[in-house]
Amino acid sequence: MIKKTAFKISVLAIALMLILASAMMVSAASAKMDDAANYFTNTDQYASVQQKLEEASEKTGWNMVFHSVANGYTGDNLKNYGDDYLNRNGLSDNAFLYVYDTQSGKSKLLTAGEVDKYFNNTNRLDDVVDKLEVYTTQGDIAGAVMKFADEAVAVHDMGKPVLFVESLKHYGIFAGLAGVAAGLIVFFVTKSRYKNMGKSGTYDLDANSNVNLDDVEDTFVTQHTTVRTIQKDSDSGSSGGSTSSGHASRDF
Repeated sequence: MIKKTAFKISVLAIALMLILASAMMVSAASAKMDDAANYFTNTDQYASVQQKLEEASEKTGWNMVFHSVANGYTGDNLKNYGDDYLNRNGLSDNAFLYVYDTQSGKSKLLTAGEVDKYFNNTNRLDDVVDKLEVYTTQGDIAGAVMKFADEAVAVHDMGKPVLFVESLKHYGIFAGLAGVAAGLIVFFVTKSRYKNMGKSGTYDLDANSNVNLDDVEDTFVTQHTTVRTIQKDSDSGSSGGSTSSGHASRDF
């Protein structure tokens, strides 16, 4: 009886530990409004944007972050700052960052870690930026951040991309159709040329040819082998367009 009771207690303890671990995993991602440049002076607006980010973080499991700065950064400087911000704050494993420089008026979106898998080798980040620019061109940063949250959920719901499908999207469906059409044309032309082969106009090889076979003997004398060693450089170069340090990025 005591053994059965101890066993039940052990099972309940393990179940409780699993539940707690699951809860910790679910709550690991969070939303962050880091308005260091004090862009949002309206507290209600600030609260609305923060709530939107929190909802997106809950749905995606990503760390959704908005960060404002007043350093006058643009281009690569703003990107490098965003990368450094993610690393400093321990967000490099799973984050979607919207950084806005109030002095230069430029914004940058960066993905990190798990979020990269939903954007790399696709046009998804460009599509998100295009939608956000509708708001930023009008100076509506609050609207842009809220749209940023909505688009994060939309991309997450798409799932991780299948590279073959994304390649078709990138090069265009018309290019794919043109390739299929060209293949069909080659197939039918080749088929029409060869369909009558062997049925008429055959050549009587036995009657119109002589075959004389002589014995031929080859003697192997010696063999020379030359070995050449090619040295390979130890340093390897890297390439990439919008990806650096594992982060996909796009400014606007």
